[in-house]
Amino acid sequence: MKTNPFDKNKQKFNRRTSALSNWPFKQVRKDVTKHPIIQSKESCSNRLGAMWSQQEELIVKGISNSLQCEPREAIRIALYEACLAPHKAHESCYIYAESGSKEPGHTGRNRAGSVALPKSEKDLVEAASKQLGIKDKEFIRLAVIWVGSGIKDDSIKLTNTKNISQL
Repeated sequence: MKTNPFDKNKQKFNRRTSALSNWPFKQVRKDVTKHPIIQSKESCSNRLGAMWSQQEELIVKGISNSLQCEPREAIRIALYEACLAPHKAHESCYIYAESGSKEPGHTGRNRAGSVALPKSEKDLVEAASKQLGIKDKEFIRLAVIWVGSGIKDDSIKLTNTKNISQL
């Protein structure tokens, strides 16, 4: 029995499923063009540094891939978001960011890294770390780890960002 080519109810291909419905790896992409950090025109003349493990460097790379920006901007966005909710970040991820951490993947910090940021953002980071009673270096790692895990499991909402479709 031939099907009628003009019958819209009996189409040859299933058009109701999306192209990536069977793809097992979901990609998280965000549009950060309207984020306050990206919109900022201040000069980045101050530096903050921290020691990274290999896994923490990979977290920074993953954040920059998800946010589709440079690693410096990804770290700045992570610091900005962590300054907005420092206690939430501290209670969920501090065991990974502390200097004497024994958690797998967060030991052996032998890579020096730094980020350039404006004076106003540096002051926010210092105030948030002082409020939590931790060092600036621990706060930088805390922000990166918290935002990295939050983007992956979609538990945090970034300021002025939209999700980008996988298609």
